[in-house]
Amino acid sequence: MRTHTTLTLRTLIVNDMDADKHKLTKQEISVWLGSLPDITRELFETIYFFTHSIFQKRLIGRQVRQIQTECINLLDHIDKYQNLPVEIDGLKTATIKCLDQVLEKITSDCETYLDMETRIPVLHLKREKVAVENDMNLLVNALKNMGADGKLQKLIMEGMADLLKAKRCSYYRLAYVKQLQESLMELSRRTTKTRIDEDLLNLLLSLNYNTAEFTKYYQQKVSDELAACIAEEEQFKYLWAWENYFGNRHHRRSVPGYDKKRRKTSQVLYDFVKLELNIREKRTAELRQELHTSALASATKENGGVVPNVRLGNYKIRTPLSVDALAYLIKLMVQARVIDPGVRTELLAFVATIFQTPGTGLTGISAGSLGTKYKNVVQTSARTIRVLLVRMLMLLDDEFEVK
Repeated sequence: MRTHTTLTLRTLIVNDMDADKHKLTKQEISVWLGSLPDITRELFETIYFFTHSIFQKRLIGRQVRQIQTECINLLDHIDKYQNLPVEIDGLKTATIKCLDQVLEKITSDCETYLDMETRIPVLHLKREKVAVENDMNLLVNALKNMGADGKLQKLIMEGMADLLKAKRCSYYRLAYVKQLQESLMELSRRTTKTRIDEDLLNLLLSLNYNTAEFTKYYQQKVSDELAACIAEEEQFKYLWAWENYFGNRHHRRSVPGYDKKRRKTSQVLYDFVKLELNIREKRTAELRQELHTSALASATKENGGVVPNVRLGNYKIRTPLSVDALAYLIKLMVQARVIDPGVRTELLAFVATIFQTPGTGLTGISAGSLGTKYKNVVQTSARTIRVLLVRMLMLLDDEFEVK
């Protein structure tokens, strides 16, 4: 359907106000100024007609979005006219007011039909950026005063800063950032300094603040805390708790996110935790298989089977460390010259017989498995050993006050 945004206002903005195409006279300007209130009223009537008609919602939505898009395009076009004569500048202001009123009417009366992915007119974006920047400065001070983690503060502000730098922005992104700011300010007023970081994480997860930086930050938090779980049983309990937490959020009704093209943060974190669990479950299964193989080898000794390099009944040093972490601890002691490796294969074979890790019985650790893990250290093992070494230093300092 053709409306004033399709014909009348387009003629005025695209043709008559373009000095290269037409030179407006004072009479023409006066006529246009007198016509704009009528044009606004008639557009209001058109909107009312469609929203209160018996037409199908699909048809109503298409018409509303047409008017929305045409108003935005016309506002962007008229914004390009700069340094106009006083008379024409007054007409420009009045025309912008007309288009603004129509967009406001659509926003208030036809919210369910709007295309939120449409770009905001540049004129409106400039105005909104001022408000976003003011609220962002207030948030910076609020989070600093609450003692929030610096990295967490930075990644929160980066999402707002990206909007401030953008030349174009969708209605959806602007609405999300404003809601985010409002929620963060409300949180800063009701939380405490001891809970600020935890509450921020919960809020950002519930709002699906799915930037790549926030997802990486959360993954690092889970990894660091996992490294502090020395025993394998602790690790499983820790990961099961996160699996349940992220899983409940992941399977809830879909929520808007900072970036609609990205997966939900809770879904990414759920998959991350499931992968960590799968790695440990696979490792446990491999250890059980090794034990089973060793038991079979012992049972078939008389038939030429290979006897495992283990003396059943011998005392074993029990450790909550996984085989991976134990291998890395031995490697560090070798590199730091705490122990002389001699022949490394013999050293590792000896260590395999005297240590008992979670999941291994009296048959012990496979020397081959220990050797493989000695060569190929994973980051999780490095984090686990680092936690242990820090604990040892703290104990040493507490006992002897050595600094």
